[in-house]
Amino acid sequence: MGHRPSDAQAWFTTEVATLVDPVYRYFLRRSARQDADDLTAEVFEIAWRRCDDIPSEWVLPWLYRTASHVLANHRRRTSRLPLHLTDEPPPTDDHAARIMYASGPTGEIVSLGSYAVVSPAEAGERLSDPAFSARMVSSPDYLSVPPASLTAPPEAPQPGSAVPWKVVDREIVSVRLGLALLPDEMNQHRYLVPTYEYTAVDGTVWSVIALDEDELDTTGSG
Repeated sequence: MGHRPSDAQAWFTTEVATLVDPVYRYFLRRSARQDADDLTAEVFEIAWRRCDDIPSEWVLPWLYRTASHVLANHRRRTSRLPLHLTDEPPPTDDHAARIMYASGPTGEIVSLGSYAVVSPAEAGERLSDPAFSARMVSSPDYLSVPPASLTAPPEAPQPGSAVPWKVVDREIVSVRLGLALLPDEMNQHRYLVPTYEYTAVDGTVWSVIALDEDELDTTGSG
């Protein structure tokens, strides 16, 4: 281990969090774009929890090794999902047939310093607040999709019948503070921010931003 300052948060901010871009591009080359944000955030969440295990002189190799494990786990999870086949022909354009992933130039990585976070109880209230757009991270239902089958169309609803609107109460059994990579409204910047993850008794997981409301620009002006 190389020399490391006693302030772990400061060291993480200056030496680890500044390497978001190469890790993100690692996932872009190996996974779908819509998965790259979550996978990158998972790597840095692990890095934060295991901050003391990261060799000061080998930070990026350590992140790449962790990213390879995260990617392998992701592929194992998604390989269990049902496949949807299509009869659409492959693209005939030569460039479209060759290019699998592409991304534009990236900007400078900037540390924004330390921000206040709310308590798990306060963040829990945000799960049902549409202003905070709590996001479902995973659900056991995704892995138990029944096979499609041909059936007769259902009977039409009767006039005056109630509109179906399923409401499910789920018991939260655990909560942990982690990190997530979030784009701004115009998708011009990406922020690595603290988030709470809440796990229900059935295994469903939701994520909600953990920053104190005073730290948020709710006008969207940036």
